[in-house]
Amino acid sequence: MAQNVIEETRVRHPGTTLVLEGADQGTDGEWDEGRMGQLLSNLLENAVLYGKPGSPVTLTLAGRADHVTFTVHNMGEPIPEHLRVSIFEPRKRGNAQAERRAPNGLGLGLYICREIMRSHKGALALRSTLEHGTTFQGTLPRHAAAVP
Repeated sequence: MAQNVIEETRVRHPGTTLVLEGADQGTDGEWDEGRMGQLLSNLLENAVLYGKPGSPVTLTLAGRADHVTFTVHNMGEPIPEHLRVSIFEPRKRGNAQAERRAPNGLGLGLYICREIMRSHKGALALRSTLEHGTTFQGTLPRHAAAVP
């Protein structure tokens, strides 16, 4: 599934380098595949739009005994501190530069991501610094099917 999401993102952003790491490391689980695809697609789309033009966006997957982690990373301006506390709330948007690149967004992408993670009993975290870029990290239990 992750490879498909990467390929779909490449079609929408042919000038962006997208890297998938760790997809062959036992990263399967009992999740709603459609929702997981939506989650990864939203995070990759944001990473492309808000990241430094020309820098790669990386999706990394890692399987553990009872859970799977993933990260979506990009370089560029960090998410301002005042936005980090509310970035997963509905109708929150990022910087003006990215809004010019995607003016039709509703500000629901990260809210949807958080809700998908919650419905799968997972967690989504954010780290964003000028030196290290922005990373969204998700942790999902392998055996927590989505709640209807």
